[in-house]
Amino acid sequence: MSTLSLPSYERTPSYSAEPHRDERRIAVADRQGESLPLGNFVKVSKGGNVILRLNGQQGNVQRPVYGLRGQVEGAIELPKTDTIESVELKVNNLFRHLTF
Repeated sequence: MSTLSLPSYERTPSYSAEPHRDERRIAVADRQGESLPLGNFVKVSKGGNVILRLNGQQGNVQRPVYGLRGQVEGAIELPKTDTIESVELKVNNLFRHLTF
């Protein structure tokens, strides 16, 4: 049985979840069991009669962001309900593909 020796390294490479300036992300996979951000996206109507609150968002985002097969979870808050007869919700999607 022969013994193989590994080369020595001057320094151990550093690893990070985010790419460095000279690196590019070529694919992103959903990670099972990874926890969602704890922040909310909040949008209030002009008159303040309707509040849309979406869970699982980074803090201070301009638009809600969802990954592959992401679930939209949240609430529609209606501060004044005395004159409301029904509520309808229409969800549109917009796919933005970023290229490098």
